[in-house]
Amino acid sequence: MDNVKTIDTPYNNAVSVLNKTNQLLLENNIKDSTGEAVAQLEATPANPAWLFALACGSLHTSWQEKIAKAYSALDPQNCEDDQVLVLASISGITRENGTPTHITVLITNLSSEPITVPIGSTFTESYVNQTWILNKNLAINPNSQQYVTLYTITEGEFNVPSGIAFNYNGSLPLACLSYTSSSGGSEIESISSLRNRISQGTGATSFLIQAKRAIELLSGIESCTIWMNTSSFENLIIGQNTSSRVLVTITNTDEDEISFEAGAIFTDNSLNKQWVLLTNVTLAKTEQLNVTLYSVDKEDISISAGTSFTHTEGFSATCIALESSEIGSVTIPPRETYISIKGYDYAGKVAETYYNYLDIPATVGKNEEEYLLGQQPLTLNFDYAQEVPVTIYVTMQKSDMAVGAEGAVKNAISAHSGTLACGENVTSQMVSGWLQNFGYGTIIDCSVGSSTGMMSNISPTEYCVFNNDNIVVNAI
Repeated sequence: MDNVKTIDTPYNNAVSVLNKTNQLLLENNIKDSTGEAVAQLEATPANPAWLFALACGSLHTSWQEKIAKAYSALDPQNCEDDQVLVLASISGITRENGTPTHITVLITNLSSEPITVPIGSTFTESYVNQTWILNKNLAINPNSQQYVTLYTITEGEFNVPSGIAFNYNGSLPLACLSYTSSSGGSEIESISSLRNRISQGTGATSFLIQAKRAIELLSGIESCTIWMNTSSFENLIIGQNTSSRVLVTITNTDEDEISFEAGAIFTDNSLNKQWVLLTNVTLAKTEQLNVTLYSVDKEDISISAGTSFTHTEGFSATCIALESSEIGSVTIPPRETYISIKGYDYAGKVAETYYNYLDIPATVGKNEEEYLLGQQPLTLNFDYAQEVPVTIYVTMQKSDMAVGAEGAVKNAISAHSGTLACGENVTSQMVSGWLQNFGYGTIIDCSVGSSTGMMSNISPTEYCVFNNDNIVVNAI
């Protein structure tokens, strides 16, 4: 099936045609014009047969492109953009509309009489030339001020700082000044986002999407995923069949340097369960290093800090858990949400942003932020997504590997480390795409996780990373 997905250049296809023709001439002992030697065609513009082969090669490339597109037509991660919209329709998933930007403003009643600013009143500022709208009736006492949120009429992200004057498009005696910078707002959902939702089967309602996108606009946050358990009585479990993980410290107690290869197995001395190391680790004499181990059988395993581990090959090293293990799945109680964030909330604004859109409790998670909504204190719990090192295997044709090919492959793949969203699996097709225009030799095959693996298997609360030690280049 890989041959169906392969797209070669017209030149490479022409060479294949010429080579096949020469092979047939040789097999059938067809002589050249001298009648002494077997006829062989050369790849030169002076040879009409070569020009014909180039034409055939171009046609063959065109055919390969069409076949490859047809092959990926039902693959949301690799199909054409137009096909994503078709797959969304088939899956019953609607492309999300854009959302408005919002901003907190301070409105002042300049008169000695109480006034009511009606819902739907509009304000215009000259900073980004947008019109903003009031979404409720606002009563203000004489010579008093009130804070209120305005929303852009136009969907999208518009950045307006604090201290900007807004002109009221009405006759009431009032002044309006932005109190905070604008936040939230997004364009219509990108094709990339829609691809991921189709892959995950996620048809989240619009208010969840709005909260998600507003959180993703916060400084330091790359992406955010929110799950809601709509059931009133059943738990929702996400990330099943993914490994538990535990942070351990390994200390070299040998007299020499020791090395653990990715795939090394450790057994905990508490529950006698096996754990695997996903990165290569080298320790100098007496050196100590913190690494993460993952449960081999992908079951939920709970062990406590201080648990010791034994390496199956008996290296002179100690291995101790620095903290309790984290199980791979997450259980969301009824009518609650769970938030996983890639990045870091430097400003501490996740809770405030979340509760601007939702009043649903989010109680699953280790990180907490408090937010005062009116006179009600609200606590938000969430988790930061964990990076998972994924091993990539690349097989190249040895005969045409250029000098430095191995390093170039590793650099090309490492450039994509950490760029995938939470829960987005890296596939062999994806890696092949990263190396599609590779100029250091012929890529024969790419695999993920193992020498035959097609896709990583990570939890929705994790994201893939790669490093040189976990990229294996083989030449055949």
